[in-house]
Amino acid sequence: MEILLVAVSGLVIGWLLEFVYRSLERGNITKPLFINEQMYVLTALFSYFLYTVEVRPIFVVLFLILFTTGVEFITGYLTLKLKCVRLWNYSKYPYNYKGIICLEFSFVWLIMALAYYYFILPFLVGYII
Repeated sequence: MEILLVAVSGLVIGWLLEFVYRSLERGNITKPLFINEQMYVLTALFSYFLYTVEVRPIFVVLFLILFTTGVEFITGYLTLKLKCVRLWNYSKYPYNYKGIICLEFSFVWLIMALAYYYFILPFLVGYII
């Protein structure tokens, strides 16, 4: 039950944040793509794993930035190569790799993952689970 709650919370929070971001960026209501939501669920589950094994804070930061950037790269690369669909394009951002990942958004994902890890997970584990 714990894992399901963590996965659903990652899905809902990720969907809401991406919905707001994409809608504001484009100036109209824009639904997130389903494949992007899978990345939020995976990150929530990975964060929960780190939380349960009580990793030192410096390693939490390191593992979360590597995980979120890695998931973004694998998802973007495979979708581009297998379906010829570019889900996002970071080509105009500095320090990008093939437009699939970039340093700026890696830090955005890190901040969001840390907020989930330090604020949402303790609530879920301490009060609900």
